[in-house]
Amino acid sequence: MKNTLFVLLAVMLCYTILSCENKNNKPGIAQPSQLPPVPIDSSKLDPPLDDSLMAFLNSLPQSADTSYSHTKLVKNGTPFDAYVYDDIRDARGGNGFVGGGFIAKFYSDILPFSSTEKLYYDLITNLSREAYYLQDRHNFQYGDSGIRKPSQNGLSYSWGRKQVLQREAPEDHCPDSVYGLDCSGYIYQVFRRSGVILPDGRADDQRKVATLRKALNKYFKDSTIYTVTDMGKLLAKEIISGDILYFRNISTGDVAHIGICLKNGDGKLTFFESRGNPGDCAKNMSMKRGAQSTVMDRRLETEGREYGVVRIAIVK
Repeated sequence: MKNTLFVLLAVMLCYTILSCENKNNKPGIAQPSQLPPVPIDSSKLDPPLDDSLMAFLNSLPQSADTSYSHTKLVKNGTPFDAYVYDDIRDARGGNGFVGGGFIAKFYSDILPFSSTEKLYYDLITNLSREAYYLQDRHNFQYGDSGIRKPSQNGLSYSWGRKQVLQREAPEDHCPDSVYGLDCSGYIYQVFRRSGVILPDGRADDQRKVATLRKALNKYFKDSTIYTVTDMGKLLAKEIISGDILYFRNISTGDVAHIGICLKNGDGKLTFFESRGNPGDCAKNMSMKRGAQSTVMDRRLETEGREYGVVRIAIVK
């Protein structure tokens, strides 16, 4: 009798254990260790920069400019800084009367600004302001937040990432979660924060005239008052504030990198970008990578680079 009772209790115990295991291992439900990897959306991933392009970008000197206020704008051949535009935007010219700020009297020859001109110069000024903000490492200081959440000095390069305020691991399986952007993510954020919603896809999509026009139509609200033109290769001295500069890998011809150009009051051409490469986990956290600005010089056209310039302009 005792043996029979012992066997019965053993059977009941085994049944209970198996039932619990089966509840946690239902057919068709993947267990944590068995979950398939999340598929990468390749439509949002830029190709890696080839060694030649990376070496060229790394050779450019860092810009010392810290404020958008000296971004150089031009109207009818007359140059003026962004901070001047802020002062004279609503000023009126003619007959010796100028309102809207003391400094406006020195620019009466380009006043007043039409509603279309205001839309254009507002856009370029805002793009400049946001480009400077995102590359300023002082704006993005983060302490160590625990395992795989390292401290940061500025926005890092994070492949496939387009959101600036989210700590995420990049798509290249680098283990650390970081605040960062890839190059197309940088352009996406510069435009988005300026009121223009570009696709959060690849650089090759963002630099296309049709893509930019589709986004800008909502900003200008009239497709006949502005133009978007792929100018092809321009000399560095011919590039103006607000021009989009994209690069192709010489080895493959793929559009692999994109950024925005601004000129300062001294006429220096500055290239704003987020630079890096997938898989370079440690390097992408360094000062030579991530959101930054560099001074572009004549080597742009003299070293055999494959590049293009896209320009937004208003119809006069």
